[in-house]
Amino acid sequence: MHLSLDGTGIAYILKREAVLKQTPLNNSGFDLFEGSDLQAATRFVEVKSRNGLWSGPVAMSREQFRKAQEEGERFWLYVVENTANPASMRLHAIQDPAGKARHFSFDPGWSALATP
Repeated sequence: MHLSLDGTGIAYILKREAVLKQTPLNNSGFDLFEGSDLQAATRFVEVKSRNGLWSGPVAMSREQFRKAQEEGERFWLYVVENTANPASMRLHAIQDPAGKARHFSFDPGWSALATP
């Protein structure tokens, strides 16, 4: 079975943290949760995976960032690096990423939205 990049990262996390459960496919705010079901969730985890080292930016969608702001310390960003080499995979777990963010960057793609 061939997993997607994030699927590989999620499988790695689920082996490490048996208390986490996967959300339904295409859940817009997070990938994993802790609790008996989504309505009783006590922790929310968004997973971002990298084939190699985590050397560039990790992006969150508007919905993911909104969920991170809403849940505060109950929200975690998990970045899994080296998914292409299972023996050297590494997890970076960041609690409350929205609360810890101190600035926001806008790449050159934003120029298409600029008013002339």
